Amino acid sequence: MSDSNLLIHIGYPKTASTWLQQGIFKEADMGFSSPWRSDWADPIVIDKFITVDSFSFCPQKTYSAFEKGLQDAKEKGLYSVLSQEMLSCNFLDQSGYWGKEVADRLHSVFPQAKVLIIIREQKSMILSAYGQNIRKGGRQSIEQFISTENFKSGRYPLFRLYVLKYDLLIKYYQELFGENQVLVLPFELLKKDPISYIEHIFNFVGIQNRIIDRERFPVLTNANYKSFTLKIHKIINNFFIFPYRGYINSSDSFLWKCLWKSFSLLDKYIPQKLQDQEKLYLDKTVSTYIKNMYIESNQKTSQLIKMDLSKFGYDC
Repeated sequence: MSDSNLLIHIGYPKTASTWLQQGIFKEADMGFSSPWRSDWADPIVIDKFITVDSFSFCPQKTYSAFEKGLQDAKEKGLYSVLSQEMLSCNFLDQSGYWGKEVADRLHSVFPQAKVLIIIREQKSMILSAYGQNIRKGGRQSIEQFISTENFKSGRYPLFRLYVLKYDLLIKYYQELFGENQVLVLPFELLKKDPISYIEHIFNFVGIQNRIIDRERFPVLTNANYKSFTLKIHKIINNFFIFPYRGYINSSDSFLWKCLWKSFSLLDKYIPQKLQDQEKLYLDKTVSTYIKNMYIESNQKTSQLIKMDLSKFGYDC
């Protein structure tokens, strides 16, 4: 299996994966090739590594689905990319905590590949995921979204806080692929210095002599509504039954378009004082629940990736 010319971007979700996929990985003049890509990331990766039946998974057969794309990219002098943020986990799926199993499958198919992992400060990640859950039709309060206090044994909240102990997944990938084959970057570096962020990725895969024009990349925006808008959205979700597990799953649906436009308008005209009050409540609630949960993990992560995460606002 010739996969030494392959970069696998595994997420995490809510770390500007779309920005990478649309601004960097799809551009041949950036040195990358993603021949398996559709309009949304690489859905073939979900089929082959996440939803595949465990008894049917075969590394050789799986590799054959990617072989031609890898060869074509290599012949063109490009670096192949598999980019799918759900390879790490899926916060909005009760069964979406498959990080270790997917890592094993990826390594069995592409043992020489390089791996890119993007992390995000935990409180910010939780709030971003909660906002996405509401936008997809969720009805939970922030307490219900993250707390195990009111759940019976064997039942779990949608968002499991332990998944943000990044050192566990990072260490496992380093053990599988090799420490030098895994690059971990904080999402906050992209917000602070996008040029440095991109250069880290280029240096990691050995792409040289590329001019990085900041003007050509997509604008990094906040996809969520503001806090009080989300509160109204959550209340209204109780009066609708959305397709597919209670989520709005099609941007072409009339209902989806109407809600999108309505809440976008609300987001602009709701007084900022109300938005700030609700954000303060959400921030305090999340801080109360997580307490010092991630300090030790962030310290270990800083050591693993040789980067001081406290400089990016992580609890260390």
